[in-house]
Amino acid sequence: MTSLAFNDCDRDVPRKDNSLDINPYNSCVEKLSKGILCLYNKPLINIEKQIQELTTKQNQIIIQMHDENLNLAQVQHSPEKSRNMKLIYEQTSKLKKRALLLQQAGEKQEQQKRELQHLNSLFLGLYRPV
Repeated sequence: MTSLAFNDCDRDVPRKDNSLDINPYNSCVEKLSKGILCLYNKPLINIEKQIQELTTKQNQIIIQMHDENLNLAQVQHSPEKSRNMKLIYEQTSKLKKRALLLQQAGEKQEQQKRELQHLNSLFLGLYRPV
């Protein structure tokens, strides 16, 4: 940016309508304003582009959420789908109970096997052939 001499600002500046401006600093103010605009114009344009991109992405996400909410509402209010969901829930509950019973049965068998081994070791310890 070029530096402005104070002399440049001392004279009256003709306006666009060919009248003289009374303010002697008008040209300095105008040049400074243009300089500030030049400094901040490019970053502001970039920020504006970024805001537009964010707004576009946000609108896309809002549309996707709306579609998902509609799909969820259809599933919740569909008698056939809700019946299927109930059946799946009941089947998974039964499978969980069965898995728990099988696990308990396996643990019980292991416990019985350990007790039998313990009894065998006691029996063999008490009964020694002479």
